[in-house]
Amino acid sequence: MQRQVITPRTALLLHAAAEILSDEVRISAKDPDGWCDFPPFVQHLSPVAADSFRTAILNLAADLAHGVEPHPRIDAEETALHLMTDRADGILELGTFDGELV
Repeated sequence: MQRQVITPRTALLLHAAAEILSDEVRISAKDPDGWCDFPPFVQHLSPVAADSFRTAILNLAADLAHGVEPHPRIDAEETALHLMTDRADGILELGTFDGELV
């Protein structure tokens, strides 16, 4: 089995996306109108479920911070990784971290 290796650039983008998403989930859990940027299935999370989802995001961010390629262990982490990947693509398009991606 061939092991995939995540590049430092991708790890930085995914980690940044995780931090942003974590903050957005925390804020949205307190303000129901804040969920509009999330897919419909995420928009209906209770505060407890939103906190668990945020934990899933932070677990993947911790993996990245420790140099471990993120491999979802539960469904929430798989969903989080998809959202992180989408957000990282947006960050890359905006050029937010261009100076750090050299």
